[in-house]
Amino acid sequence: MESAKPVIVHEGDHLRLRCAATGTPKPHVEWRREDRLPISVGSWQASSMSGHTLNITKVNRVHMGAYQCLADNGVPPSANATFFIEVHFAPLIRVRNQVVYASNGSHAILECEIEAFPEAIKYWEKFPEGKLLEHGRRYRIESHIDGYKSTMRLNMTIMQPQDYGEYHCISKNEMGITRAVFHVQDRNPYIIRPLPEHTEVAVFGTMPPKKESLDDLCPPPPPPCPDCPDPKDFKCKDTIVSLFDLIGGHLSITATGNRSYPGLPNRTMGNWNISVNHRRVGEMFIVCGVLYAIDSVTERNTKIRLALDLYHGKLLDVNLAFTNPFRKTTTVGYNHRSKELYTWDKGNQLTYPIRYHEIGYNASSAEKTDDLSAQLQTGVDVFHDNCVLYAVGKPVYHKFTEQNYGAWLKDPTPKNDAVGEKIWATKENDSFRLYEYANKAVYRNNIPTKSYRLERPFQGNTHVVLNGSFYYNEKNQPRIIRYDLSVERQVAYRDIPDLVANASGHLYTTEYNSVDFSVDDNGLWLIYATQGSNNTLVAKLDAQNLDILYSWNISVNHRRVGEMFIVCGVLYAIDSVTERNTKIRLALDLYHGKLLDVNLAFTNPFRKTTTVGYNHRSKELYTWDKGNQLTYPIRYHEIGYNASSAEKTDDLSAQLQTGVDVFHDSGSE
Repeated sequence: MESAKPVIVHEGDHLRLRCAATGTPKPHVEWRREDRLPISVGSWQASSMSGHTLNITKVNRVHMGAYQCLADNGVPPSANATFFIEVHFAPLIRVRNQVVYASNGSHAILECEIEAFPEAIKYWEKFPEGKLLEHGRRYRIESHIDGYKSTMRLNMTIMQPQDYGEYHCISKNEMGITRAVFHVQDRNPYIIRPLPEHTEVAVFGTMPPKKESLDDLCPPPPPPCPDCPDPKDFKCKDTIVSLFDLIGGHLSITATGNRSYPGLPNRTMGNWNISVNHRRVGEMFIVCGVLYAIDSVTERNTKIRLALDLYHGKLLDVNLAFTNPFRKTTTVGYNHRSKELYTWDKGNQLTYPIRYHEIGYNASSAEKTDDLSAQLQTGVDVFHDNCVLYAVGKPVYHKFTEQNYGAWLKDPTPKNDAVGEKIWATKENDSFRLYEYANKAVYRNNIPTKSYRLERPFQGNTHVVLNGSFYYNEKNQPRIIRYDLSVERQVAYRDIPDLVANASGHLYTTEYNSVDFSVDDNGLWLIYATQGSNNTLVAKLDAQNLDILYSWNISVNHRRVGEMFIVCGVLYAIDSVTERNTKIRLALDLYHGKLLDVNLAFTNPFRKTTTVGYNHRSKELYTWDKGNQLTYPIRYHEIGYNASSAEKTDDLSAQLQTGVDVFHDSGSE
């Protein structure tokens, strides 16, 4: 059998693996590495080791790997067990060329060799400014990983005197942080520098312990047990709850309480970036979600030949006549009440009646025609953006703060690019203040551009900033507040029915927040709990007055998951925020009330993530993990509700069996 979870040890520890194999005749037990590398025991190595126990003294990073215990007594079949050994250690960085010379306009290449496990967050910064270098035109950053070893390379273009100076290659995991130092200097063509006789490798961090063999360090192995229990008795359930248990075996989604709500607005898609050269057309307008372009607004007789269905991303076949009677049309708009185009043509105000009916994507070719009536669909709300995550990328490091429950926020709908660069942050020990930073560099230097004094204190760290307002939960109150950053005052508040503001109503396994704000393309959401139930409540909010547009009561036990967030109207749950490698297995489409089949890897590098939020402008998750501010790029595609029934399954058990039971081996310690 195999141990699904690794045996975790630190460098310098002593490890004993035991293999309790029984049988008649007595089996011969042999240990091998699964990767066929020799087993390192002190100063010598062996391709295999015999015996019921394998002792590894002063564990070193080279001991990391899978070890197989093979038991054979000549009576088939043979038995085996596998132990996955993870050796955790702080980053070690080697630099072969600390001083790099480059002239103005040329490239400087800095390279560091890193050893670290668990896998470290890696980044570059300019010293002493503390500027975090990001991949782009000036800085090309590459990283290559091979097990616990990796190489990180910075290729930078020298463009100004300030580019010379000291640079740091930084590697950080939960075991520690290590900085390697580089110096980039000007290459003066008039100075001849002799080549060094030899190049010393600079080492930053702690070297691995010296290999030692101490046979008498551990007591001799116990004799074989004649009454050893069946190996199956060693199986135990994984600490992560199964999805089947999480929802109580049956998913229930109902409206919250006996209240009525205005109704859930339709799901929105967000922004499109379309490779249509707007400078080559006269005007554009949208009818029923279809973007149309008029060829010219200065020619009397022209055409409408481009029609793009934004909901399906399809070009439609149109070739419509359009006229500019006075050859200077400066605006074209559509009025869906009167079914007319409104134009301004050299001071003349004109209207153009239009006609349309459904596009008919599912109609046969004999049912479709090429005139205008066949090309425009009836109704704006026929198609929605149904998307589901298919990948969550590796975390990207931005900053460290000596707090476990801080929050850092960006506005996904800024009024301009300058606001889009701003970062807002809260501190767990100052509940009356919101701090604003002009950009990432200012934020990393911890120099607030501005601070806001809140009229009422906040609670928790799951706040959001949206469209120029700060949304938060008032301390010790079942109340949410909207604080307008432009006028610097509270402009709306709402008491949430059934919301419990004390510890009994705290969410998730973290048990710190009473509410969890979330923002996606569809607007503002609120996740919260209610007293006397472990169900998860989700409300769609009006971002202006905080009215509840619709609310769900979902039979998902929020106390059994680490965190939740919403993307594209789909509620996601992270299994754990304290295990390094975990999963996102629950995804519930709130608009359709359907569970989606997802099984995404997620990592908590520092094993204490206290908030997770989504920014639909940058398509990233923003997290706070033991004071480390991280982002995770995400990718999603359409859910595909239009797939044939043969391609889908409605069997709940088929969607919930991923990772139900993980077994531990009896020999692991």
